[in-house]
Amino acid sequence: MTGSEKSADLLPTASTEAVVADTPRATVAANANFVKNFYDAFFNSHNTDAAKEAVSDNVIQHGSGIANGRDALTSHYLTEFRAHADSTAIVTNVIAEGDLVLVYSHMQNSADDRGNAVVHMFRVENGQIAEMWTLSQPVPEKSANDNTMF
Repeated sequence: MTGSEKSADLLPTASTEAVVADTPRATVAANANFVKNFYDAFFNSHNTDAAKEAVSDNVIQHGSGIANGRDALTSHYLTEFRAHADSTAIVTNVIAEGDLVLVYSHMQNSADDRGNAVVHMFRVENGQIAEMWTLSQPVPEKSANDNTMF
């Protein structure tokens, strides 16, 4: 493969991480689709069985208030889904680079709930979610500007 052929198959990135710079575009797109499909099954259909294949046994949690491990993740959200059977997560953006996939969503416990603006970042390794980061901000009743959070 020539240098120009190789660069055509790689995701352009400003990152200095070799793993990111050498990740083929098709792999990045596949990671994004994989995470988006998991996200929809898990957070909208409340299908916690989706985690059995999609999430590593030893998934590492960062700052989400959930212990490490797939069982802890599933247990936490089973409780949430039982308490909020009508909860939804409307995905507004999916961004992927290398083995990282970021999902920005509007999560609501019910249709009349203002909900939260949520950013989940996932690291995909060997076809499974290996790490998760979660940031959440309540959607305010009033804003200092006319922009929406979504």
